[in-house]
Amino acid sequence: MSDTLLTHHSMPPWLAQEISRRLAEKLEFIKLAPHQILVNPDLDLKKIKPYYPKSIFSSLGSCHANDYLTRMKRRLMGLPLVHSLDSKSRSCDLVLSNLELQHASSPTELIQAWHAVLKPEALLMFTYLGPDTAHELKKGGLALHPKFQTTDMHNVGDELLQAGFAEPVMDMEYLYLEYESSDRLMKDLLSMSLIEAHAAHLDFWAELRFPLKVTLEVVYGHAWMPKQLLSKAKDGVASIRPEQIIKKIN
Repeated sequence: MSDTLLTHHSMPPWLAQEISRRLAEKLEFIKLAPHQILVNPDLDLKKIKPYYPKSIFSSLGSCHANDYLTRMKRRLMGLPLVHSLDSKSRSCDLVLSNLELQHASSPTELIQAWHAVLKPEALLMFTYLGPDTAHELKKGGLALHPKFQTTDMHNVGDELLQAGFAEPVMDMEYLYLEYESSDRLMKDLLSMSLIEAHAAHLDFWAELRFPLKVTLEVVYGHAWMPKQLLSKAKDGVASIRPEQIIKKIN
C-alpha cells in the first residue's frame, strides 16, 4: 500500500458506529473462525469483538503520521489499540473495512491491497457510500468533494473479480437523515468529507428549505479468496503458473 492509499478520512463517530453495527449483523451468517482480522479506524470494534473474542485485530499504516491521531481516537472512544500489520504479509483471515473505499485515491489499488494481505479461503467484507449519497444536494447544484469516489456497486464487483477475489456479493440500503438547519447539515457533510471547506460559504445553503432529508446510499460488499491463488489478467492477457494447470486423464 502506498502512503496515499493510507491517508485516512475520519467519519463522524455516530455514522461509523451505526454502519459498523449493520455490518456486524451480517457476520451472524458467516461461518468463519478468523485468527487475524484486519480493520480500519472507522470500524467500531465494540460491535465486532463479540463475534470474534479470541481473534487478533490488526491495522495498516502504523508507520504513518496519522497513526498517532488514530490511536488517540481509539482511546477517546474507549476502544482497544490494534496491532500493526505488514501490508506485504498474506496473513489475514478476514478484512473488515468500513467507509474506506470512497476516499481511496485509487479504489482499484485498495482492492488489490486487501487481496495482498488475505490468505487463501479468507474473507473480505467492506462498506462504502454509493453514488446516490446526497443526490438531493447534487440535484440542487452542490458539487461534492472531488476525492469522494462514487463507484457503482456493480463496477466494484467487477473490480473484485479482476483483482482475483471469488464469489463477490454486493447489496445496498438507503439511510435518510433529516436536518433542521444548514449549520448542522454543513457540519456533517464536512465531517464525512463529502464537501470541501470552501463550500460552506456558497449561496447554495441559503436557498435550501428545511427540514431537509438527505440520502446516504450504504453499499455492502463481501468476497472470498479462492482456495488457490490464481493468476490475474493484466491488459487483457492472463498468465498461469505451471502448477495451476490440471491435466484431465481419461
